[in-house]
Amino acid sequence: MRSPRLPTLVEPILRKSSSTGLQIDSLDGLRGVAILFVLLGHMGNAGIHLTPLFSLARFDICGVLLFFVLSSFLLTLPPVKRQKSQFLELSVWSIYARRRFLRIFPLFFLVLLVSHIFSTHLNVPYFVPISRSEFVNHLLLREGKNIFWAIPVEVKYYVLLPFVAFLFCVPLKKNPLAAALFVVAASILIRFVLWPPWRPEEFEVSRISLARNLPVFLMGSLTALLQSRIFKPKRLKPLYARGLLNLVAIMAFLTIVLLIPRFWTSVSGQEFRWSLTYVHSAVFGFLWAFFLFLCLSGAGLVSRVLGSTPLRFMGVVSYSAYLWHLPVMCFIQAKVDAHPSVKVLLIIIIVLVVSTISHVLVEKPFMKLGLPNRRS
Repeated sequence: MRSPRLPTLVEPILRKSSSTGLQIDSLDGLRGVAILFVLLGHMGNAGIHLTPLFSLARFDICGVLLFFVLSSFLLTLPPVKRQKSQFLELSVWSIYARRRFLRIFPLFFLVLLVSHIFSTHLNVPYFVPISRSEFVNHLLLREGKNIFWAIPVEVKYYVLLPFVAFLFCVPLKKNPLAAALFVVAASILIRFVLWPPWRPEEFEVSRISLARNLPVFLMGSLTALLQSRIFKPKRLKPLYARGLLNLVAIMAFLTIVLLIPRFWTSVSGQEFRWSLTYVHSAVFGFLWAFFLFLCLSGAGLVSRVLGSTPLRFMGVVSYSAYLWHLPVMCFIQAKVDAHPSVKVLLIIIIVLVVSTISHVLVEKPFMKLGLPNRRS
C-alpha cells in the first residue's frame, strides 16, 4: 500500500505519518480529501471559489464528518484486533490516553493562544476572537467557537471509544450484523432523546455535543469491525471483483459530490437545503463510512488516487491546516485583489506551507513523545 518512491522533500513528513500505530496510505489521502472539503467549503462561504458551479459553500461540514469517520475507524481498528484479555490492561489505555492528548492539545493550545493574543491584544481581525475566559473554556472543552467546535466533539469520543471498542470487540465481535443493528438502534434512540415529539422545533442542541454527532463516529467504529471481520484480501483476487468495488466506490463518492448544494441546484434545478441537522450528518456519515469500507476492500483505482503523494501530503498536515487556515483565508480575502480562483490557489499554497511548518515543529515532536518505547 506504500508508494514506491516519494519526493525527497516530503518523504520525512509522510514516513510513519499515523499517530495510531497504523499506516495506510490511502487513508492519509482520504484525510487530504477531508481538508479540501473544509478549505473549499469555508472559501465558498466567503465567496471565494474556482467556479460558482463547484462552490462548496455551506458544505464544509462534509469534510469535518469525514474526519470524524476516519478518526473513529483508525482508533477502533487496533482494539478489534487485540485479544480480549488486553482490554483489562491499564498500560494499553494509558498509552492510548497519552497519545490522544499529545496528538490534539499541544497544537490546539498554541492556536488558541495565538488567536487570543492577535485578536484581543493586537486587534488583528483575521483570527477567531478568543477572550481569556474563552481560552480557558476551549481548553476545558466547554466551548467551541467557529472552526474550534470540532475539537471538543472529537475529544469526547476519545473518552467514549474504549467502551464502544469493548462492545464491538467482546459481545458483538463475532456478529457484525448485530453490531450494525446496534448502531442503527442507538442512532434512532439518540434522535428521539434529543428531539422528542413534545420538544419545540426551534430547540437547539449544543454544536459541541457529542450526542448529535455520535452516529457518525459509531459508523466509523463499525467500519473498523466490519473491515477486520469481513474483509479478506484473498477473496478479492479476481479482477472483476476489484473492478466492481472500484465502480461502487466511485458511485458513492459521486453521490456525495452530487449533494453539494450549488452543484445539486445546477444539475437538478431544485434547491438542496443543507443544514447541520442530525439526520443530514448521519446520512453523510454513512456515505463516508461506506466509501471508506470500499476503499479498504480492494478498490484499486480509488485507493491508488488516494494514496498519491499530493493527497497524502495534504492529509498528513490536515490537522494543522484545519486549525491555521482561517486567518490565512481571511487575510487573503481582505488584502489580495485578484480573481476568486487565484485566491483559492494562493490560500491553499500558503495554508500548506504554514501547516507543514506547524506539523514539523509542533505536531511531530509531541507525537513522538506519545510513542511507547520509540515504536509507532
